[in-house]
Amino acid sequence: MARPAQPARASQPGRYARWPQLDGLRAFAVFGVFYTHFVQDGTMWGHAGVRLFFVLSGFLITGILLRGRDARDEGAGHPIRNFYIRRALRLWPAYYLLIGVALAANWLDMRDYAWWHLLYLSNILVAIKNSWEVPWITAHLWTLSVEEQFYLVWPLVMLLLPRRALDLACAVAILIAVIGRVVIPWQLLAYTTVPTNSLDALAGGGLLALLHHRRGIPGWFPAIGLAAGAGIIVALVTGSLLGTHVAEVLTVPLFAALIALAIRKYRGPLRWVLANPIIGYLGRVSYGAYLFHLFVMGFMFTVLAPRFGLFQSRGWPLFMAGAAITYALATLSWFLVERPLNRLKDRFAYP
Repeated sequence: MARPAQPARASQPGRYARWPQLDGLRAFAVFGVFYTHFVQDGTMWGHAGVRLFFVLSGFLITGILLRGRDARDEGAGHPIRNFYIRRALRLWPAYYLLIGVALAANWLDMRDYAWWHLLYLSNILVAIKNSWEVPWITAHLWTLSVEEQFYLVWPLVMLLLPRRALDLACAVAILIAVIGRVVIPWQLLAYTTVPTNSLDALAGGGLLALLHHRRGIPGWFPAIGLAAGAGIIVALVTGSLLGTHVAEVLTVPLFAALIALAIRKYRGPLRWVLANPIIGYLGRVSYGAYLFHLFVMGFMFTVLAPRFGLFQSRGWPLFMAGAAITYALATLSWFLVERPLNRLKDRFAYP
C-alpha cells in the first residue's frame, strides 16, 4: 500500500512561494494609518494598521531567518550578513533620501533632531520628549526605528539559540511587551514607542513563522482569529482601560489569523479584495507610501493651505488628495529608487 505523501519540507520553494494577498493586507494597513492621520476622528485604525505591519514583519523576517538557518546548517550561505545587507538595500535608500532632503531644507527645524532620525532612534526621541513634535512630519518614523532595532537583535535570536529554544524566545518577547504595558503609564508616549512594547506583535508573527516553517499552518488556525475578534469586541465594550489593553494584545492572534488566511490563498469573499491587482500594487509600494505620507501632509498644511487656501484642516478632502499625492511619490520612489536598488539584493540571495 502506498504511503501518504509527506508534507513538503520548509526549505522547498512551494512553502515560501510569493503570497500576493499579503500585499493586500499591507495596503489596508496603510489605509488605516492614512485615515487616522489625514482624517483624525479619534478612531484607532492607524494603530491597528501599525500592529498589523509589525505582526506581518515578524512573520516574514522570522521565516527568512529560519530558511537562512537551514542553509547555514547544510553548509551554505551567510544568513546574518545577507540579512543585514538585504534589509539595508530595501529600506535605507528611500529613507535616507527623504531625510536628506528634509535636512537640506531644514524643514520645521528638522536639523535639531537630525542624528536621532539618521540613527533610527526616532522612537526613543519621542519617548524622551513625550511629544510627537520631533518635528511632527517625522512622528511616524518611530515605527521604522522599532523595526530597525528589531532587525539588530532578532537575527541573533533566531540563528544562534538552539532550535528547541526558539518558541520560548518568542514567548518571552511577548511577555516582555505585556509587562512593559503594565509598567509604563499609558499616558506617556513611551508606552507606544519603546521597542519592547511592540515585541508582542513582532514575536507573535515570529511564532506563526515557526509553525509555518516546521509543519505548515493547520486549516483550523484561522479560527483563532474569530476568537480573538470576539475577545476584542467584548474587551472594548467594557469601556475600561484594562479592556483596551486586552484588546490591543488580542490584535496579535487576530492579525496572525489574517496572515494565515492570506498565505493559504483565502478563497472567500475577501479574496476579491486582497488579490485585486490594484490593491496589490498599493501594498507593494506601501513602504514608500507610509514613509512619505506625513511629509505630504506637512507640504499641504505649510504650502498649499497658506498660499491657496486649500486643505486647512483634516478631513476627507485632505485624505483623498493626500493619498493621491503620496501614492504618486511612492510610485516614483519604487521605480526610480527602491526597485533598481532591490535588484542588487540578488547578489546576497536568501536560500
